[in-house]
This record gives sequence, C-alpha cells and structure tokens, in this order.
Amino acid sequence: LSTAGQPSTATRGAVTPLTVTAEDDAAIRQLYARFSHAIDSGAEGGAALSRLFTPDGVYLDTWTNKVYAGSDQIKGLARERAEGKSATSLNHFVWTIKAETAPQGATGKAYVMTGALQEAGKPVVMTNGGQYWDDLVKTSDGWRFKKRTFYRSTQTPPPAQAPATN
Repeated sequence: LSTAGQPSTATRGAVTPLTVTAEDDAAIRQLYARFSHAIDSGAEGGAALSRLFTPDGVYLDTWTNKVYAGSDQIKGLARERAEGKSATSLNHFVWTIKAETAPQGATGKAYVMTGALQEAGKPVVMTNGGQYWDDLVKTSDGWRFKKRTFYRSTQTPPPAQAPATN
C-alpha cells in the first residue's frame, strides 16, 4: 500500500509465464520426489532409480567428476548410495523445482541437500548441498531424466584420496 492507503502501482519485476502444463509440472515433481527415495533406498537393486532415467541416461557429479551412464551404472549408483542405510533412511532432500519447456522436452533445476543420519532424536547433519540441472524427456512411460548434473554449492572438490591397495 502507498502512504495514502491506496494500492501501490510500483512494478516489482516481471514473472515469466509458466511454460510447462500443470499436468507435466506435477509429473516432473513426482519424478524428482521418486529420485530422492530411489537413490536413498537402492530399491530393487538400483532398478527403481534406473527406471527414472532414459535407457541411455546420464548422471554427472561435477564435484567428484563421476559419470554414471546407462541403466547398469545408474543402478550401481543407487546401490552405492544406499549401502549401510535402512530402506526408510531418507536423507536426500530436493526443493524449489523449476521446470521449463525445451526442444528435447523440458529442463529442470532444483536445490538439493544430503545429510548424515544421527541417532534418534538428533537432527540430520548436512553433508552436501548444491543444485541439479536436468534435461528431461517425456517418454511413453512418463517424464524421465536424460541427463542429471549435480553442481555442489561451493564446487570445491573433495580432498584427494590415496588409491586403494590390493
């Protein structure tokens, strides 16, 4: 309101129109939610995560420079991340999802945080945070990740580890 008690006519900046249909937006948000659960649980030996990608889909972690390409490697990613956790140990949190149309289908961006589970009654401790930048395609089975890239907030690589010895 203005000082005279009338609504202000000041412009606060343009908001771009939604470019993805409401149905597609809802389906893409479900894809993001399913990703968190699938990567945390390693369900079905990693197949639950793999099904969220196209058969030739890619998960790229720019912080560790690891690339998981194709169904088998993405299954392995889920098994690796779920190792030592119970099936209900959710610690992969995604929020503020933004989806827009693109020539291949859509692009998506979202914030992500992972946390270390603590003893009962203690809060999750943040271990990693960043953004996902995604290329999404609509298949006969619904929306899928074609390419998912993780960018860590600080983009500072982890310390070098000595190679494993046999």
